[in-house]
Amino acid sequence: MQTITLTPPATVPPQIAQVLYHCYQGGSLNQLEANSYFNCENLNVLVFTLSNNYQITFNNHCESVVGKCGQDTIVQRYWLNNCCANFDLVYQVLVHQFSYKPEYRPAA
Repeated sequence: MQTITLTPPATVPPQIAQVLYHCYQGGSLNQLEANSYFNCENLNVLVFTLSNNYQITFNNHCESVVGKCGQDTIVQRYWLNNCCANFDLVYQVLVHQFSYKPEYRPAA
């Protein structure tokens, strides 16, 4: 049995690919985190673009976080839908659209 991991391309991938790869690795993001990690100023639009252009499905829920001014703010947290077909689709998009390279490794 072997596992497949993805290696980002040698050049810095576009913001949309960085966010998608983060979610592919099991991560989730809200707007403040996306801005901090990826300089993404509008995560909602990015998720909408991925959903419409590539049919990738995300789950989300509202959460309250402390905003930049120290006040509570309601934001959406997004993560990939955990369906196998969805992860296969994300894998294909990362490899074929954004030049991520698959690496095959023997399972330990």
